[in-house]
Amino acid sequence: MHKSCIMSKITEQILGEEIINRGRQINCDIAEQQTRLLIKFKNANYFSVAMANAFTWTGHAISNKKFFGAALGYFNSGNLISLDKTADFSGRFGSEKLADGLRSWKTIVSHIQVANLQEITVTGLAKLQSRALEVADRLQKQHLIFGIGLWLLYAPFKIIAVHRKDLWKDERLNEVRMPLGLEVIRGIKKLFRKRSVWTQGYDVNMVDEEEGGLKEGMGTAELVHGISRNVVYDKNIICEPSLRRIIHVNSGLFLLGKGEL
Repeated sequence: MHKSCIMSKITEQILGEEIINRGRQINCDIAEQQTRLLIKFKNANYFSVAMANAFTWTGHAISNKKFFGAALGYFNSGNLISLDKTADFSGRFGSEKLADGLRSWKTIVSHIQVANLQEITVTGLAKLQSRALEVADRLQKQHLIFGIGLWLLYAPFKIIAVHRKDLWKDERLNEVRMPLGLEVIRGIKKLFRKRSVWTQGYDVNMVDEEEGGLKEGMGTAELVHGISRNVVYDKNIICEPSLRRIIHVNSGLFLLGKGEL
């Protein structure tokens, strides 16, 4: 049986710095891509663009101008013809799950008060995310929404947090929860195999690659958030205080899971 090896302190320090710095680079690219979408769909709602983009992140939809047009049309008007058009751009989960997710997000938004996200504070963003989770959980229990888990629920909030670079300077941004996905989970599992100090006190058996529903994914999401905090606040990692943000660690873990770190 293969035994994992404990990383040396210096190896762990270098890895932590790469996770943060490479994650920040990815986030700068994400911010630029989101800006291009907002320019292209300048009349669309800011949050709606983030929601639509989230479906391309999770693989529910192919990133295509016509997909964004159809999805944003549906979010804006509830036009079922627009919803039907999104089927042409469905991804690995098929058109039915894409439609379920789009309908679910539209239903969630109808139950929460979305502030002006181009001016929202970090605290306001965290509260909005918490409210969205609360509403989504209630609606799911009432069988009013389907096909939405934490990955799809959290993704728009990361997109906004990354795009709003002015929020990066606020340490409270670390309270906003990040989406997972297969690559991030694989990155976390690599840290466990390396017996990283960041994973101490956590049980790898709690890490589930299958997202499941909102409740099923909560344990894994909070575990990953805790480990990410350990990376962020590791005093052995040399970086500027403004870079100690979980949004960067989240993107760095994505690279680690892909084998690019």
